[in-house]
Amino acid sequence: MITLKDDTLSITFPEIAGQVRSIVERQIQKVAAELPPAWSRADLVAEVESSPNFPKLSPAEQEAARTKVRTWTPAHVEGWLREFALNRGGLSTDAFTALNIKFQRTTRLPDDGQTYSTPSAWGQLPLRSVDDFAETAPAAWLRKGGVIMPLARSEALWIWFSSRYRFAVKIGAGKLNALSGEPWSADLQRQPQNYLVAPGPPWSENADVLRRYVALPPGTDDAVNGLRADRADAGGIQFQVVPLRAESYYDEEGGFFLPRTIQQLFTNLIFAPMLSAQLAETHRRHEPWMEKFEARQAEEPAPEVTARQDIEEDPYQFAEWDQAQTVRCCVHPCDSSVWRQITGTNPPHPALAAKDYQEADIP
Repeated sequence: MITLKDDTLSITFPEIAGQVRSIVERQIQKVAAELPPAWSRADLVAEVESSPNFPKLSPAEQEAARTKVRTWTPAHVEGWLREFALNRGGLSTDAFTALNIKFQRTTRLPDDGQTYSTPSAWGQLPLRSVDDFAETAPAAWLRKGGVIMPLARSEALWIWFSSRYRFAVKIGAGKLNALSGEPWSADLQRQPQNYLVAPGPPWSENADVLRRYVALPPGTDDAVNGLRADRADAGGIQFQVVPLRAESYYDEEGGFFLPRTIQQLFTNLIFAPMLSAQLAETHRRHEPWMEKFEARQAEEPAPEVTARQDIEEDPYQFAEWDQAQTVRCCVHPCDSSVWRQITGTNPPHPALAAKDYQEADIP
């Protein structure tokens, strides 16, 4: 499912989301079934009491923990796990399987084998659905669908990917694979790898962003006059997105921190508040050090990038990509005249000019 909101392209996989929830539900049922009858929980109480964290609880908290272990029913277990995994874990909607894509315009880099400091982003590019302009968009674009984006020949792109899920993404520019420089082909290819893994490591939720520099080959955007169908059909950017299999995602995420046994459930349930408080205190004590570290990072030179970038090796087995769920989406860049002709509006920014390159110290 492809949606567009606030100039962000989102590709969501509802079927994959349903498969993940089914796996979670089976684990919930498994753990709940392990709960012994109320008259046979002495061993479970003893295991909780043997935790090194149990003496750190107050006498009232210790007695409350024992009562919880002795009185909880399978329905309590299932209810708590569903709340933890589905609602708090963000799995209750399909949004966790969405790959969000934004486009930042930037300066082009010479493909001369040299490296340059990371070019600055000059603002997020607006996107409009092709389907909204059935009377003015080229017929080739309407056949392919997708979105329209204003981009001058003097500009390139940072493409930003963000998601909680994992995807194999191919990017086409014109009739070329923008990652490998080879002619476009429909299939994922491992040797040599013709796709990237998005969003890319590290996997922490707040860091799940990958950006990719792409410069369209000269001539792939459309002529100002005529919007010739052959040019419109050959140019543009194509995304081919393949999700990770639901089982692989569940295994990698550690079952979304779901307990694997009934013993683990009660350990998490009883001691998680204490451990969370200890972690928060650790962060508080290290805040001054972290501020200095982040300040040092800000002073470091900007990373370097070339017009051709290496593709980070896929850490997954090739069979872990669910190619039966592949989704394709086209992005149609056009200059300001064509944008006005199609949308009836002006782009929000002038095209980058020679002075902008001079200021950025780029030939």
